[in-house]
Amino acid sequence: MEPILPKKEGVCDVCQQKLVTREDDTEKVIKARMQEYKVKTLPLLQIFDKMGLLLNFEPKHGVKDYPQILKLVESKI
Repeated sequence: MEPILPKKEGVCDVCQQKLVTREDDTEKVIKARMQEYKVKTLPLLQIFDKMGLLLNFEPKHGVKDYPQILKLVESKI
């Protein structure tokens, strides 16, 4: 999914206030999150995949993808 960028850089489209970067939105923090994912989540995904319980889906339209995701999940239950 493409990022939703403001029309004017650094300014919120809705309230026109200055946009700020979160303190935890840094390369260091993101790398740590990715490492945690690799250690804690990826092994679970591999287990679920082997059990035939993992559904893969690439969202492309945000909430507009809901009907397609729901249909996919319902086909497995």
